[in-house]
Formats: sequence, C-alpha cells, structure tokens
Amino acid sequence: MHATLTAPLLAATVVSFPQAPQRIAPQVVLSSGTALAAALYASDMPNTYRASSKDAAQIETWITQGIERLGLDEAYRRGRFLRHFNLLMIEGKDGPDVRAAYRQYFPRARRIDRAQDAAAALAVRSLNIAGAAHEGPVAA
Repeated sequence: MHATLTAPLLAATVVSFPQAPQRIAPQVVLSSGTALAAALYASDMPNTYRASSKDAAQIETWITQGIERLGLDEAYRRGRFLRHFNLLMIEGKDGPDVRAAYRQYFPRARRIDRAQDAAAALAVRSLNIAGAAHEGPVAA
C-alpha cells in the first residue's frame, strides 16, 4: 500500500504499547499514525522491510525504539510534518521548497514509504482487533 493511499488511515490511528520500556512510560499512546511512521523511520527497521499486520510485535518494538531515539515530542513533530506533506502531495502542492524540506526530515524516500506502510499495517491490525472485540452475539 503506497503512502499516499495510507495517509487518511494513518491520521486517525491510536495504538498503545503496554510493554514499552519504563524510560518511555509504562504505556505509550500515539494518536497519530504519521508519528508512528516517523518513529519507525528513526528505528532499526530494515530498509527492505515489507509491512504485514502479522508482524505487529516487531513493528511495536521498532516504534518504541524510534521513540527512544527521537523523544515523544519530536516523533509527534515529525509526524505532523509528514501528515502535512502527504496532504500537500495529494493536492499537488508539493513544490520544490516543500520537497526540499521533506528530504531534510526523511532523506530516504523508500524508507519513509515503508515506515508508513508498516504503521498502516499496525493500524489495520488494531482496527481488526477492536472490531472483533465489539462483535457480540447475533440477536435472533
């Protein structure tokens, strides 16, 4: 799934990590999928990683690692920038100045695309789990 297609989904993602290291917080909650992608970009996620919702535990580990490196505020700041850039790109307003600023934050385009894909895979998995939890017995 390409980053421009996942941008709307990433904007509303909420993921929590109860196993996050104590130096971050007992439970880190990110409400921005693009912040998740920014944390993944900063992590040791391999450049060749192909996202799968089956890899949720590994994706969470990389996100935690990225947050440790960037700090939560910086992950959010880069996530806001990424979301804004994605919207400008969708609207065709990503001129040379905007692309230059984007390359300063995310110099490896394929890596940030894969980070957004991984964040989207985690979001899809979270939505599937949340949907299954809300399903109850069917009334006859």
